Amino acid sequence: MATCAVCGVTSPLISRAIGVCRKCLKEREERALEVALSNHRRYRAEFGLPPDPPRTPGGIPCNLCAARCVMGEGELGYCGIRGVKGGKLWSLSTPEKGLLHYYLDPHVTNCCNAWWCPAATGCGYPKYAVAQGPETGYYNLALFFYGCSFNCLFCQLQLLTLLGTSMTSCLYVVVESLVLSFTSLKVMPVCPETLKGLSKTCQYRHNLRLKIKTSSF
Repeated sequence: MATCAVCGVTSPLISRAIGVCRKCLKEREERALEVALSNHRRYRAEFGLPPDPPRTPGGIPCNLCAARCVMGEGELGYCGIRGVKGGKLWSLSTPEKGLLHYYLDPHVTNCCNAWWCPAATGCGYPKYAVAQGPETGYYNLALFFYGCSFNCLFCQLQLLTLLGTSMTSCLYVVVESLVLSFTSLKVMPVCPETLKGLSKTCQYRHNLRLKIKTSSF
């Protein structure tokens, strides 16, 4: 239950995080977006992240993603993964080392692609699946990278994007160690759809290295 900051209507269909109703977002877009974006910036600030991609005059540009941050000394990028110190860009992630969380997800997993994925349907057997039906008894390697240049307000993985207060719980993973997870015959490679999505993250270099290392699987 929340009240729209634009029209004053109170309804259980209004998000307290966004602060405006659907009607105002459609019909009074300029004012409604101003409220919604202001709440979004406040939410990011609670986690020590920049409210907007920095555009500091004379700063150092980061061209790794579409945010195109320009950071001054001591500033943090929009993703929370990169920043500037001593006049140079620094990064919490490298091609060999990534900041992520991963686990083995048993087939048939609850992935949104399960309806047509070979692991769930057996489509393309034997080239794309190990069974003519669901690959029960096998596992998928689920990967979740910390930091994000999108930062959607209602992302189901939003806690993984917020590094400001959770650095002690982050896990550094070396590519070679991660690849060892594929050595078991019961563990399948990283899902192509997952890798495609991860290529958009601010840890692109580590993601690309992982793609290269697992391309033979």
